[in-house]
Amino acid sequence: MLDDYGVSMGYQKAWRTREKALELARGNQDDSYQKLPIYLHTLKVSNPGTITHLVTDNKDHFKYMYLAFANSIKGWKHCRPVIVIDGTYLKTSFGGTLVTASTMDANSNIFPLVFGIGDSENDSSWLWFFTKLKETWRKRSYFIVIWQTGIAIISGRHKSIENAVENVYPKAFHGACIFHLLNNIKVNFSVRGEDLNINFVKVAKAYRVQSFEHYMNEIDKIDTRIRPYLQKIGYCTWSRCHAPTRRYTMMTSNIAESINAALKAARTLPITTMMEGLRSLVQKWVFLVNTIVYQVVVEDKGNFLVNLMEKTCECKRFQQNEIPCAHAITIFAKTRLKTYDYVVDYYKTTTMKATYESIVYPLPNESEWTLPETLNKIVLPPKSRKPPGRLRRKRIRSRGEPKVQIKCGRYPQPGHNRKTCRNEPIPKQRNPTKSKKLDK
Repeated sequence: MLDDYGVSMGYQKAWRTREKALELARGNQDDSYQKLPIYLHTLKVSNPGTITHLVTDNKDHFKYMYLAFANSIKGWKHCRPVIVIDGTYLKTSFGGTLVTASTMDANSNIFPLVFGIGDSENDSSWLWFFTKLKETWRKRSYFIVIWQTGIAIISGRHKSIENAVENVYPKAFHGACIFHLLNNIKVNFSVRGEDLNINFVKVAKAYRVQSFEHYMNEIDKIDTRIRPYLQKIGYCTWSRCHAPTRRYTMMTSNIAESINAALKAARTLPITTMMEGLRSLVQKWVFLVNTIVYQVVVEDKGNFLVNLMEKTCECKRFQQNEIPCAHAITIFAKTRLKTYDYVVDYYKTTTMKATYESIVYPLPNESEWTLPETLNKIVLPPKSRKPPGRLRRKRIRSRGEPKVQIKCGRYPQPGHNRKTCRNEPIPKQRNPTKSKKLDK
């Protein structure tokens, strides 16, 4: 301000000015909570079939919110029966936690299912979220079957999530994210190294028990304390070949982390503005994807027996991912069978199109929003005390999580960037192919 405008001001005045400017651009955080009822009502009018829930305490302070878009409700029956759950904090003065549930479509793109907001990741908020998740698909017979048999829920090993899944979905399989589990091993046993990373990922993703035991023996050579620790957790929780139901290729909670990263900027906004940013993001994703669509053979291929009638192979990859493995594809090449006939519907073009046949519609201008008197509700900001100092924008890294090393763009050396680099840049080698063309 002093250099550009000749105005001298203190740090506190500059900070208050910035906060006022953000409020004028984004809206007031306190008033944003009162706009939630009319916003959610308008969202359901513009997108019929969308489900929302808003809960306040006995003094009208915001407590929980739940949102499932109509296209997500209709599209999930065409996706693999695996749900990835994760929560991330909101970067506002009132705090809170944004909870997401997502899966993958036929082309392995991220497909958001539901969103929720709670006070924190505690037992009551997670229990409420999973209860609403169950109510969303309760009336559809297809989902009743998979909830009771083959559904898989993947998340970090958060105790509150485990309790909620056990209470709401006692028959569902609850798997752990192998990335978080690997970090726990590094912290608990002070073990590092590329050998541990490679062998643990291989043992978790192994399709056969023989391969599982081979890589577990390699881990025993690194540290004998790791096997008892993993046995105590339960092999079925994190190992693909021991899981009671299919996890397909979803061994981590990476798709949930990707959603959190995409919403990084939106999480700093007032709650109603944040929800509109979230809706806009989902609308954009759906639009982009929308614009892109038995003969018995039993043969011994190598040392693996392939049965195309039952769609199985001794390598276990065929039945676990429900996509023909390399051994089955070799047979197709010899017998001229169509590989497409042996792929489950979750991966087919028709399924992909059906997943996104319902789109997310934008909302009208805010001046046109109307709320019926029966739905008129007072919503105050949640009870919280604003912490002193600046709000934290970056998340606290977990113990054992690797730090990102800065590397120089001019000189490939860690510890500094190209602005602070004092080394001479490495001269680029001339491409002999290009030089010949230039000579010609």
